[in-house]
Amino acid sequence: MMKKEKKKFHFQLKYFIVLAIAILYFILCFFAFGTVDNKQEEAPTIYLVFDAEHRFSYSDGKLDEAVDWNQIFGTRKFYSYSDGTYLGQYNLMAYNTMIYLFDDQNDSVDYPGTLFAYAAGKKIDVVPTGFKELDQNIKIVLSKLIEGNDRMTMPSDDELTMLQEIEVDLDGDSIEEVVYAINSMGGENNNQQFSFLCYEKNGELYRIISNTNSTNDSDLMHYYTIAQIMDLDDDGTKELIVRDVQYGTAATEKYRIYKEEDGNYRMITSET
Repeated sequence: MMKKEKKKFHFQLKYFIVLAIAILYFILCFFAFGTVDNKQEEAPTIYLVFDAEHRFSYSDGKLDEAVDWNQIFGTRKFYSYSDGTYLGQYNLMAYNTMIYLFDDQNDSVDYPGTLFAYAAGKKIDVVPTGFKELDQNIKIVLSKLIEGNDRMTMPSDDELTMLQEIEVDLDGDSIEEVVYAINSMGGENNNQQFSFLCYEKNGELYRIISNTNSTNDSDLMHYYTIAQIMDLDDDGTKELIVRDVQYGTAATEKYRIYKEEDGNYRMITSET
């Protein structure tokens, strides 16, 4: 009788241990997967600096200007570029209208052109986005953009300004597209003003955004150019950071981010 009870006790203990291990396993799995999910939900923040007045953080499709930049500049190094040429990682400081670079020895580093800098968890490919002289490709693209518009005519060469022609692989297929910015402020005898952002892919032209004013009134004009093109969301496709200069009684400058969805770029967020 004692042996049978002892055997029964060992049998119950064995299943109790198995049950306890199973419960512990499920608890560990719950916390492990919960931690992974939380990490996936926490989009990394990228800090973007274009000049002393235009700097903001980007995370999860949103721009935020309410950032303690003294704390950010003091604790992060920025991947820094001058006219698209990589300079290195530096500490930044803003003073008046200038951004200053400092190396590890706290010595100031001069840069010759227009600065662009960002702080992120890893280096992100960027492209040179400077302006260029008018060429035949830009003329051909412009003629396609205004084709069929009776209110618009081809302007003279000296009326075209803020021109960009940027070769970049937008969608990660190893084939480069070409992004164009074409602007005209009109001329002495021509009130026609316009701004076009578009890109060419596989011989097809896709319009991103445009603004035209062919009248003599005082309508506000928006002039669009590409400030930077980079994969902010780490999803294999690049976002467009667009500089929007609006002329009215005074000029204002805003930055907007466009993301590709179903073959079209649309604005997902804007500097307020």
